[in-house]
Amino acid sequence: MPKISYQQFKKQVETTRKSFFSTNDLKKFYQGKTGSLFVLLSNWKKNNWIHHLGRDYYTFNIAQVDYLNLANTLDGTSYISFEYALYYHNWIDQVPTTITLATQKRSR
Repeated sequence: MPKISYQQFKKQVETTRKSFFSTNDLKKFYQGKTGSLFVLLSNWKKNNWIHHLGRDYYTFNIAQVDYLNLANTLDGTSYISFEYALYYHNWIDQVPTTITLATQKRSR
């Protein structure tokens, strides 16, 4: 298994300038076996170096995640709707605690 440090890995992923990354993104930088990659991710989650966002998506900094982009990445036919859209366009002052994602597909 090729050795790679967390710092090296983080630096390579940050070159993509995304606020989150997927396991497929990581496979571009990691030359070892997929199973070894998931072991590394598990260890880094335990150390709170990365945060799991769901469905094979992770981030280094949970406070800087672009949730609108993440929602569109998870389901390209979806759109942000309801309270968050009103807040995003400054039509309401209340900060929503959840982002509602509307789609014609089945709920996930």
